[in-house]
Amino acid sequence: MVLIGCKSLPPAPTELDELIHFFFLEYDNEDEEYLLSGIDNLLEWQSENGAADGTSGEVSDVSPDELTAIEMDPNADLTWLTGIFELIPHRGCTPQDMGHIYLFDDQPSLFPGEYESYGREYHLDPECFYDASCPDASWSLTVTDTLFGRQITYTYMVQMRQIPMGNDSVVLSRTWMQQPAEIGDDADALTFFDQSYQIEAFAPYEDGDNLHLSGLWISGGIEGLDPEADIWSHQFLDGLQTWGARLDELCNEDRQLWDGAQ
Repeated sequence: MVLIGCKSLPPAPTELDELIHFFFLEYDNEDEEYLLSGIDNLLEWQSENGAADGTSGEVSDVSPDELTAIEMDPNADLTWLTGIFELIPHRGCTPQDMGHIYLFDDQPSLFPGEYESYGREYHLDPECFYDASCPDASWSLTVTDTLFGRQITYTYMVQMRQIPMGNDSVVLSRTWMQQPAEIGDDADALTFFDQSYQIEAFAPYEDGDNLHLSGLWISGGIEGLDPEADIWSHQFLDGLQTWGARLDELCNEDRQLWDGAQ
């Protein structure tokens, strides 16, 4: 049992769905060993249950406590919220490498075709994150792209944290959309995108690689269609898997695009 002051914390969970929620809720926890106990359980889950080429599926909805932790409305309407996850080993990149990819300013050059426009504003100086002299980075990013054939513009809050683990580090990233996206120019448009939350954990894995856990919740769709339809989870999961595949490329054949560019 890990102790903080006089208050004891429950053990980190061992099931994958619970671990996704654990990392999202406990992201800000000052007890690094508590978070690392969750990473240990994640690595054990992968060893016992995970597929060598990755595991994916649905994840249960965010909780009121998780929404409160990021200062969002704990009573938000989750009718359209779809939760998905991917757990995949990335070869050729350490967790620190992944942090550097995410910090790279020119994301459109790393992920061509992903954005129509992209801009970020840092809340914490990113430079010290590169040499691990500070544990945190934070920024807002404003993106314009396309959803269901309609142009959308939205802003994300992004947090990133690195925690020493032996001779390596764990990198955590938590992201959420603070306001509903602006959809096109038609006030009567039925397309909407009003919530997005994501937690990612990059853990040291075999031979200097990393194990990447990504949990993503999105509330978006077309009014009048069934919010429970499988099309939503399939579409969002396809996007998550495409992102993971591109990260693999950036760790290997396209490494020169970002490595050493800070």
